[in-house]
Amino acid sequence: MNKCAMDAYKVSDKKLNQAFQTLNNKLSPQGKTALQKSQRAWIAWRDAQCTLETMGSEGGTIHALVFTSCIDELTKEQTKRLDKMNNCEEGDLSCTRP
Repeated sequence: MNKCAMDAYKVSDKKLNQAFQTLNNKLSPQGKTALQKSQRAWIAWRDAQCTLETMGSEGGTIHALVFTSCIDELTKEQTKRLDKMNNCEEGDLSCTRP
């Protein structure tokens, strides 16, 4: 089960990296810096959030599975956010890119 969870996370992480690169290629130098800063902060938050959410299983054999499932779920959510930014229509002020 742990291997399956890790395999699923690796697929999600690859999709996240693709969405990140696509967006990064569209941004100005200022936007690229902001995106990198945001993504680094998000990774720290994701890891801290999953540590918090999985404290109940810490020390148990299920912990790796529960933690990996958590980071997979949050990675998928972040990919959706980046994909939304990648697919903004011209003039949509809710996702203006510098």
